[in-house]
Amino acid sequence: MSGRHCQRGQALEEFALATAAFLLIFLGIIDFGETFYNYDQLAQAAKLGARWAIVNTNPPTSNCATAGDTCQTSIVKYILSATALTPSNLTTTITFGGTPANSTEACNQQPTPGCWIKIQLQYPFSFGGLRLPSGTLSGSSQMVIASQHP
Repeated sequence: MSGRHCQRGQALEEFALATAAFLLIFLGIIDFGETFYNYDQLAQAAKLGARWAIVNTNPPTSNCATAGDTCQTSIVKYILSATALTPSNLTTTITFGGTPANSTEACNQQPTPGCWIKIQLQYPFSFGGLRLPSGTLSGSSQMVIASQHP
């Protein structure tokens, strides 16, 4: 047999190895891209939610610190409308604090100027194509209520 005849299968073997490596890199790029997109959506949603909350949590809102109250429910609804993430996977924590400017009520009972709001979001992720460990992405934003709008 000639030397050329013995090398026929070598190109096929090299092609198979190169294709496997290419697919692994390609799936990695897609998985990491999707995770980065979700993280960016999470950070943006936290920022937009905090911004909306400092503008829209003025009196007569009562006890906005209670999870599930109308005040916090409105904030969560706005966050969900501002993001492309799956709502059932998104965990939202809203806290108020600080020192009120001209109020006798604590910031965690009645958000007023001088109080701050902190929005913390968590969202699970997994690398589907690469079968790597999954985890939780988190994003947060904190802003101060500067003034009340009538």
